[in-house]
Amino acid sequence: MRFLHRYAQRLFNYRTSGEIRQDKPPSYEECVRNPQNGLFFESPPPYTISDNFSGEFIRNERTNTSPNSQNLNLTGLDVHGLGLLPNQGPFRHFKDNDEYECNTPLLYRAVLKATSSLIDREPEYARLNVKWAFDFVSWQPTESQILQAFSYIQLEEKERIAKFMFKRDAKASLIGRLLIRKFISENSHLKYNEIVLKRDKNGKPFILNQEYKNKLKFNVSHHGRLVVLLGCTCDFEVGVDVMTTKHHEGKNLERFFRLMSRNFSENEWKVIMNTDSSEDVRILLFNRYWALKESYLKAVGSGLSVDLATVEFRLKSKFLEINKPVIDTELYVNGLKQIDWFFEETLLDTDHLVAVAYKADKVMDSSTFEFLKYDDIVQNGVPVLPETDLQFVKNFMIKEEEPH
Repeated sequence: MRFLHRYAQRLFNYRTSGEIRQDKPPSYEECVRNPQNGLFFESPPPYTISDNFSGEFIRNERTNTSPNSQNLNLTGLDVHGLGLLPNQGPFRHFKDNDEYECNTPLLYRAVLKATSSLIDREPEYARLNVKWAFDFVSWQPTESQILQAFSYIQLEEKERIAKFMFKRDAKASLIGRLLIRKFISENSHLKYNEIVLKRDKNGKPFILNQEYKNKLKFNVSHHGRLVVLLGCTCDFEVGVDVMTTKHHEGKNLERFFRLMSRNFSENEWKVIMNTDSSEDVRILLFNRYWALKESYLKAVGSGLSVDLATVEFRLKSKFLEINKPVIDTELYVNGLKQIDWFFEETLLDTDHLVAVAYKADKVMDSSTFEFLKYDDIVQNGVPVLPETDLQFVKNFMIKEEEPH
């Protein structure tokens, strides 16, 4: 079967006998693969499947009663524990070649797509996209939030972030670290204080816990007002880069383009400098190409040691739209098309665009970025460090927000 699980909210809603029940989401180890049919269900009940499960299930097509999610009702002779009547309906039958949506909380606010039969796959090989964005500029933390946030990260990261001169940079870095810990904790059985993060020689964070080192991949980027995280339960590297759609005020655009042109192929630069394009369009195209190059380099872990002019992107879609991922951009390295590299681009809002890069055997299902609030990020946090001292907090709070 091919399955599409959409996890819409922390508390999982499902219909039972006309009610909406809210249960605490199960832990990772409680979400297991049923050996009879390859489905993921919670164990113990409410979800149990008998040995003679027929290989198809039935979906209640009635109007959803939950405003936050699409509700999947399983019923029939082989499904027990849901409190549903056999003849509730109308129903639609789904078979092996179908997809379905449900809000079972195996993993929170994410999209899971198994591209081959789950009978033949272990759960950890299912590919999962987690795409989060956070407006760190609008976030004006209180002293209590700073106390809390810094207690959730490792000591070396706390010390590194404390060295930032401006609060804006410190906030961006702090939120990035919190997003990483949130992603790992929600996609493993590790608590915040059990997660060990390190940086490679290029400064890219990775998880040191051996059990998940090659199973959880993630990347973080920040620019403009936003921090973004891309996470994946996969064994391949991923990269993400966010850019503003505007040019920095105060910089001479002509001189900036002249200095940066060496980083683009001849074809890319022709697209950017098209005489029919306005200045705003040229800036947008420049930043779009740059985000693609950065996302690729971050995925391969090469930093800026690669000749960027040899990394050429060919745009098939001329325009980007908000929350409508473009997936047809192609990569050529030294003139050779890279058929196993895939990219997603989208506008997050009118001021920011984002590019996602990954190397895989086939294109993954695209999804949009979810904007989080501070409380969303820390709601399941566990202190890693003793509570930060008040003097540290005061030193943070008196930092200037940004250069004048």
